[in-house]
Amino acid sequence: MYLYLSNLKSLIADKMRTADLIMFNRCDDIHDDLPLYRRSARALNPKSTIVFRNSSGEIDFIPGDFLPYDPDAEVIEIDDESFAAFYIDATKKPDRYIGKEIVFNGMVLKAKQAHDRSFLLGRLAMTCCSEDLSTFAFICDCDGDIVLNTDEWLSITCIMDKDYSSKYDVWHPVCKITELVRCDAPDEKIIYVT
Repeated sequence: MYLYLSNLKSLIADKMRTADLIMFNRCDDIHDDLPLYRRSARALNPKSTIVFRNSSGEIDFIPGDFLPYDPDAEVIEIDDESFAAFYIDATKKPDRYIGKEIVFNGMVLKAKQAHDRSFLLGRLAMTCCSEDLSTFAFICDCDGDIVLNTDEWLSITCIMDKDYSSKYDVWHPVCKITELVRCDAPDEKIIYVT
């Protein structure tokens, strides 16, 4: 698989974007790399079903066992390298994070308007190549009269909740902010999902 991803990334990415099912076969000897393949596939197509099979055809991969952070920690601290995995898992399984305290840094992607409590905070993610930047952002609810500007960086502590979008017929995670601090942008503003 590594050779395919290295040499035919754009061709494979085009196929994955439209697939309902993405299946990886003969995964016996690459078990430690499966989280990487799952994150890449999920970034390209969040709604697809992803299956890993061993050489006997059995499914033997439990994604929750390979998260780069402890989802059961009292406070889940998400660093730059873990943000893509957290975003993908939280949007796929918002119930896993309800009521959990999360700490992460992100860029304001859509600032609050006057008398609005919500804004978008997240990262730009490269899923394939520079032409394929995706927005990985959470809706954040914040009480108070704080003024935010698009493209400024924040460090937040929040309690995760979920809300229903009738437009997209999906439950999505929402960050209920308990603490918000302005911070410097990281050296690498774009995260990579490869």
